[in-house]
Amino acid sequence: MVRLHGRITAGALYSVSVTILLGMTAYLYVSLCRYEHVYMRVPPTDKGSITVPYECANAEGDLEVCTKDECAGAWKPPRAHHCSMCGVCRIDFDHHCPWLGNCVTRHSMRQFLLFITLTPIAVGVAVAPILRVMHNHATTAIAVSRQDAWARSVWWDWWGSWIFLGGPIGRYVIGGILGIRAQRRQSDARFNACYPGCLVERPHLRLMLTAGFGLLFASFASGLAIMVIRNILRGRSMLEMLRAKSIRHICIPAQRGELGPGVYAIDRADSNRLYDLGARRNWMNMISRNSSTTNSAQYSWPEINPDILDKLQKRAN
Repeated sequence: MVRLHGRITAGALYSVSVTILLGMTAYLYVSLCRYEHVYMRVPPTDKGSITVPYECANAEGDLEVCTKDECAGAWKPPRAHHCSMCGVCRIDFDHHCPWLGNCVTRHSMRQFLLFITLTPIAVGVAVAPILRVMHNHATTAIAVSRQDAWARSVWWDWWGSWIFLGGPIGRYVIGGILGIRAQRRQSDARFNACYPGCLVERPHLRLMLTAGFGLLFASFASGLAIMVIRNILRGRSMLEMLRAKSIRHICIPAQRGELGPGVYAIDRADSNRLYDLGARRNWMNMISRNSSTTNSAQYSWPEINPDILDKLQKRAN
């Protein structure tokens, strides 16, 4: 009785944990990450009113505009990007996520990061209690498959099994699937009849494939989370990492030390860290979500890396 109550308690805690984690993930997926992002549809601002260094479109110091889709010549602020999927320019654009069906920007980065970090945890909590059972089922299925005459003839003895689905890994995956089918074929009807818990206690392809796809998705989410955190700490977006510009221009609207007003070009090495303010400040800016607004008068210009400005000043001297 004590053992039974222990199982019931553990099962309840397991169900609650998985439900909460998956519920939070689903909520972030459906609700928080799918709202309308801010975007600019206003005329270009007056360059004479700008008092801080900013990135400009060319050597003449012009502000960039976008003529694509619904933008129709609207101002395109620094670090904004026109999303061809959404048809508008997004401020502080990072990337368009097909899983969310929307753009990920600085405004939604906290929710997106929480989503991709919770996903591996939720999958891990769901799979961990049955991982050992599935491992035993898989090893047994492979052993049965190797002893089955039909499975040996169509798979194990075929030279193509060594290169199909990625090589040796795919060889054993397909071999395990054939082993499960062989076990069901060799069993009587009472064994194949399902009852509560049968998907775990007996080898079932549905459960193993579901857990396998879940683990693959969790691995993808983990890798994406590492990449996103790395970009945040370096003060760059996913787009800036993938499409680094060879030359970028900075406009200095007022005297800054001995660096006079004008437009200055920076090379590729510096352009990759144009908005890098240090790991701590980059992270705090993401947490504070100090995003730009849709009002050009209230637009907050992204701060330029002070090391790059100092480097330009030394070059001018």
